[in-house]
Amino acid sequence: MRGEPSEESSVEDAIVIKDGDVFSLSRPDGSMPLTRPHGYGVYYRDCRYLYGYELRVCGRPLHKLAVASGDDFRAVFESTNCERLVAGTVEVPMQTLIVRVERIVDGDALTLRERWTVRNFGTTRLQLPITCVFGAGFEDIFEVRELVEPTLDDRIDDEWRDRTLGIVYDGRDGVYRSLSIRIDAPVTETHKLGCEIVLDVPARGSRTAAVKFAIRESETRAEVDPFEPPAKRIEQVKSGLSRSRSEWLARYASVRTGNRSLDRTIERSLLDLRALCTTHRGHRYFAAGIPWFCTLFGRDSLLASLMTLAFEPSMAEDTLRLLASYQGRRLDAWKDEQPGKILHEIRFGELARMGQVPHTPYYGTVDATPLYLIAVGQHARWTGSTRLFDELRPSIEAALEWLDRYGDGRGERFVEYNGRSAGGLINQGWKDSGEAIVRADGSIAEPPIAPAEVQGYAYLARLEMAELFERSGDGARADALRKAAAMLRRRFNEAFWRDDIGFFAMALEEHDRPCDVVSSNPGQALWTGIVADERAAAVAERLLAADMFSGWGIRTLSRDANAYNAVGYHVGTVWPHDNALIARGLRRYGCDDAAQRICDGIFAASFCFPLNRLPELFAGTAKDEFELPVRYPVACHPQAWSAAAIPFMLETLLGLEPRGFERQLRIKRPLLPQAVHTLEIRGVRVADATVDLRFERTPSGDVAVSAERIDGALGIVVEIGRRTRAEASATPA
Repeated sequence: MRGEPSEESSVEDAIVIKDGDVFSLSRPDGSMPLTRPHGYGVYYRDCRYLYGYELRVCGRPLHKLAVASGDDFRAVFESTNCERLVAGTVEVPMQTLIVRVERIVDGDALTLRERWTVRNFGTTRLQLPITCVFGAGFEDIFEVRELVEPTLDDRIDDEWRDRTLGIVYDGRDGVYRSLSIRIDAPVTETHKLGCEIVLDVPARGSRTAAVKFAIRESETRAEVDPFEPPAKRIEQVKSGLSRSRSEWLARYASVRTGNRSLDRTIERSLLDLRALCTTHRGHRYFAAGIPWFCTLFGRDSLLASLMTLAFEPSMAEDTLRLLASYQGRRLDAWKDEQPGKILHEIRFGELARMGQVPHTPYYGTVDATPLYLIAVGQHARWTGSTRLFDELRPSIEAALEWLDRYGDGRGERFVEYNGRSAGGLINQGWKDSGEAIVRADGSIAEPPIAPAEVQGYAYLARLEMAELFERSGDGARADALRKAAAMLRRRFNEAFWRDDIGFFAMALEEHDRPCDVVSSNPGQALWTGIVADERAAAVAERLLAADMFSGWGIRTLSRDANAYNAVGYHVGTVWPHDNALIARGLRRYGCDDAAQRICDGIFAASFCFPLNRLPELFAGTAKDEFELPVRYPVACHPQAWSAAAIPFMLETLLGLEPRGFERQLRIKRPLLPQAVHTLEIRGVRVADATVDLRFERTPSGDVAVSAERIDGALGIVVEIGRRTRAEASATPA
């Protein structure tokens, strides 16, 4: 498993719905293939309970007409018969039947419910046979991803009782898992994992039926009994989840741009974040992505919550508390654990419980720990409070100690990784696939590896903590952190800058050899401020050159590099979150036009994907080669930091800079997305105040800003070019 890319079959067309810890992926016609391997199915806590599900009418499959999946918890599929059917002795002409399937996931009840409506547009009453076939394998997520050999199904028992199929798996980890499939329709025949239903459908009329899939998991066999009475109706479930959706959107700052496509992208991003919002140990966090990474990830969950601080700060608080509870406490080579280290990933499935994978949790990441400290600091900037810093002080001290003692494992000035776990990752930055870090000749770099962007994370982490230590009265500690940050900045610019390529190296590998290849990594370093001011313009120009900028976004690796692959996971594709951080960095150094091009490219790409949903990544193919961005076959969608990239890019363009301790919001050189002339953002929170803002493009090309409403004590300072003015300041009436 170590260092190998996953080999799942394509799920790019998957219809995804999720609520809580339960999620479903199906094909656009609503089915799930009965032949494996593939990634479709119904999942719960790293186990795929149901992998196959097909409906046939009169023994034949139906043809997809339409699918609606705008709700994160609900999808509706419509199909028709595109061939002549025979129901008993009655001939059913083509396109006589419309079958509508409404599917809802209910995370609280651990169920997936379906309601079928079969409409007969013919003039003859039909006794319509419908065949259901199911596939249940109770596979661990690592088996689904083909990272380990799958186990046999000899520990699975199935039984029909009346209209309920009960399937129970006696797990090798001592956990029983069951799937109950209850049919609310006349069942005329059952077989091992299927049944036949006959619906009496009148001429020019319709009939309904329902199916409920219920998941159970327990160490006691009796507690997973799949034969239970029916639960609440689908209307009740839908009403409750719709209300939850409305409440979620109301928590976030709202944006209206007058551009319908961009407004849909923004709303989709917030709804995707709702779908990925998961609770563990009483704390909420953003699961990284569906289907492969639907769990707590240090790096992903932190960045997603950090990117949405301007829209809703409480998710970052919960995520930080949860990660602190799992912070490394000992040296454990199997889990790559070290004292003070923030986890990479945690899993709850059978293989993790058996200790066959190290994800209990697994700590193989070099960047989650500095990102943890950055998130604490950025949260304080928005909230104007050291409360969370004070609460997490022991954890923060341990994380800083990790940076100095273990992050810089050889005491040679840079944060680096050298994974020791046989079940873990070779590469432990955000580009963590086995082929991600390369040399100029295309060969793979050797650990220990110090990625460029991670040095920036460590630099910014120390500066953020210096400010909070100073505010807490420890000036000496603040001075020491600032001194260490300044030294790191100087060393970074000396060691990573490469005159031969006019750019920063992607990383330093063993023996401090630079990986002289042009990549997106130094773009993220801009975000942190570690890049010397005099080199920022060169970095910006290089990132926007044709070999790096596809027209949709910045590629992870130059198109001219020997290792480039337009659909290589980290060696040529475009990642929205990567571009969002790069754009923020460009704005930091005053490269506003470059930042605008990147944001507009990513926004335009989002308009091309179904539901305006940005996937985890897409191909590095140039925009002028195809009219649409080219999809990456097994990309997660939704994916947390891709969803969070949209609000973060808006924050970047608008120039929002919080100064919560001063009860001030600075708006620095505001920009608007292309084709947007006015933008309203309501409910931005700084400290204990909220503000509604309006941005409008002027005839001169500048962007005028007005505060429409301020609730609380907050000053608004606007800087346009070199001009700075106080726009508004208010306290409660």
